[in-house]
Order: sequence, then C-alpha cells, then structure tokens
Amino acid sequence: MDDCESFKLTPEDKTFLNEFVVAMSSIYDTEKDRQTKILELFRTTGIVLQPNKIIGTEYTTDGSSFLDGHLLSVLVELKNEIGSTKSEPYLQAVLYYLEATRNHVSQYLTSGLPCIILLIYGMSIRTFLSALLLIQSVHRT
Repeated sequence: MDDCESFKLTPEDKTFLNEFVVAMSSIYDTEKDRQTKILELFRTTGIVLQPNKIIGTEYTTDGSSFLDGHLLSVLVELKNEIGSTKSEPYLQAVLYYLEATRNHVSQYLTSGLPCIILLIYGMSIRTFLSALLLIQSVHRT
C-alpha cells in the first residue's frame, strides 16, 4: 500500500513539524544560529547531522552524515536567505559531495555513491538526490 495514503502522523511528528515551521520562519542574526537551531531540531527526531570537515580540503559542511565513517549519505547546506552570501547553496553542496566522494570512487565502482542533499534557506527547503555517474572512456591508439 502507498505510504502517502496510509501514513498517519504521530503526535511527535506533528510537534516536530510545528517546531520546524517556527524555526524556518524565524529570523536569525547569523547563519550559524540558523544552523544550530535546525540541526538540534533534527536531532530531537533521531536524525544526527553535524558539521564535518571534508578530508583533504578546507571545506566544512553545515551538516552531514556519513555511512561507515567515510561515505557521505546526507548533506545539509544552510543559508539565512538565498543570495545572502557569495556562494550558491546548490553548487556549494555539489562541490562538497564531489570532494567527499573523490577518494572512494575506485573502491565502489558498482555504486553511484548516492547522497541526499538538503538546501535550507529562509522559509525554503529543497531536497535533491545526488549520485556519481562513472563514465569509463576507452582510449584507442
């Protein structure tokens, strides 16, 4: 049966949703304040996302989760408002994804190394699924 037709919200789900709407619509002095509030809210539901440095780079995610300690599975990029910084959140998230998966591609040739990307800014949340597509080229001489 389709979950969309049979799923019933629990009181905890409703509480989270109400708190999430309030958190999203609040005005924050800094991006770090928004980040802290949103990540703490996810943590109350058992979804642990935290800032992580991408190994071998100077990049630090706003929030992320790794499988087996090294495979990026969820990436969160938070901004106070779209256009509030010099960086574009989607491109920033894709860059972080590419850098986080770069050293693992050869170990997982049969996997697209999927990752859920959440972009959170202002009252908006966007969800993307990223997968690395490997194209093997044949060099003919």
